[in-house]
Amino acid sequence: MLFSVIKQVMSKPVYISPETAHNYLEIRDYISLANYLKNIFKVQRSQNGVPLQYEYSADALNILLKILEKILGEQISKIHNDILKELFRSLRNYAINSEVQTFLINNEHFLDNVRIIFTHLQSQRTSDILQIVLQFLINLIVSNQSAVYKVSDIFFNLLCTLLKDKMNLYETTALIYNISLHKELVLDFDIYCCILGLYDLKNEIEFIHFLLEKFIAYDSFWNDYKKFNMHNRTTMLAIIRDKQLKGQNLHLSTKGLKTLTSQFVTSGEIIFQTISSNESNLEPYEVSQLLQVISSLCSNEDYLKILQTDKDLLINSGVLLINIHRLGKETENCFSPIQSLAEIREPNKNLHEHPAFGFKADLIRIIGNLCWKNKLMQDLTREAELIPVILDCCNMDARNPFIMQWVILAIHNLCENNLENQAIIAELHQEGTVSSTTLEEMGLTLQSEDNNSLKIIPLDVLRSQKK
Repeated sequence: MLFSVIKQVMSKPVYISPETAHNYLEIRDYISLANYLKNIFKVQRSQNGVPLQYEYSADALNILLKILEKILGEQISKIHNDILKELFRSLRNYAINSEVQTFLINNEHFLDNVRIIFTHLQSQRTSDILQIVLQFLINLIVSNQSAVYKVSDIFFNLLCTLLKDKMNLYETTALIYNISLHKELVLDFDIYCCILGLYDLKNEIEFIHFLLEKFIAYDSFWNDYKKFNMHNRTTMLAIIRDKQLKGQNLHLSTKGLKTLTSQFVTSGEIIFQTISSNESNLEPYEVSQLLQVISSLCSNEDYLKILQTDKDLLINSGVLLINIHRLGKETENCFSPIQSLAEIREPNKNLHEHPAFGFKADLIRIIGNLCWKNKLMQDLTREAELIPVILDCCNMDARNPFIMQWVILAIHNLCENNLENQAIIAELHQEGTVSSTTLEEMGLTLQSEDNNSLKIIPLDVLRSQKK
């Protein structure tokens, strides 16, 4: 149970008899000494149920340190397990006192001695005692930046080894996360991979999730991103997307933003693999996730300013949109619009989970947002002949929810203060009407009038006119 500092309204004095402790140490009666400490540092609560904080006592702390030195003076073995367990449990409970924290971290040899014990327990895989030592270190650094730096310097490599060995993962990741609250972690590629590999949506170790959220802001993480395997990349994209959907701040670095857009630009065409294959290939899903993440980032003005300098993103999105729209019209495939009212109201699960779901709408969202109050992007979109394609996408489509709204927004952003784009729209003329599955399901259809206007009429009326 962790392990954070709680402001206490009451405290409890601590007294360890020097004579009693000395006698137990002299005869090496570690079991009795362990029981003695257990009674002294037993958690007690106030009438309100709040744990009592132990009062600072230099004498008591010196006795605890003497016990530690005595153990280190012998060859550590199983006979020390009980006393080590109670010694670090006592220190754990005591370390929530800030004065105790200061005393311990300022002691010249204390943390080095703890490191010796830590290393021994790790080598022997004595996870139950190691768990208590880790809990003690967590309490030692909470709200104490000086302790954070000292503990990090002495123990960080050992913590990384614990991660790789999958030992005491809850406490290990909790300690690493608490260190990360005060300083940016310096991690290598293997440790990033290790933590990503430990992540699971159903994992009960919340600190793994917290750490991955921290990595979003680390340039060093994004330097390694393209070297990660497919599973690890999609894991991080899923975490970013989850934060976006929850409306949480990403703190994504500029390096991270440019890495994501570069990855999308260089791999976007992978989405076309979904036409000829029904296999559950991760690559199209990664491209789909990248598009969802980037299209959402475009709605943030701070990120948008950076994205609007990326011509390749606009051009690539436009090329993908043109080809997807064309393919959807040529044959019946995963890009073809679905205008059935039943599907629009409630898309089936297979449709929703397909990597092409929402792809066209997200491309239009990106293009539209990149053109927001940006003459260069507006002109580039016109020169790429994207305006007619965007307009042609303005139909209800179960595969692309809200695509009509994104088209309308895109056209607004394209035409705002841009006379050339407005002229393109003005020059368009009606060439007839198209059948609408949605209207036909409702018993309606479109009819063109002589003055080029359109009206909706019942299908029965049209059929009777043709008889």
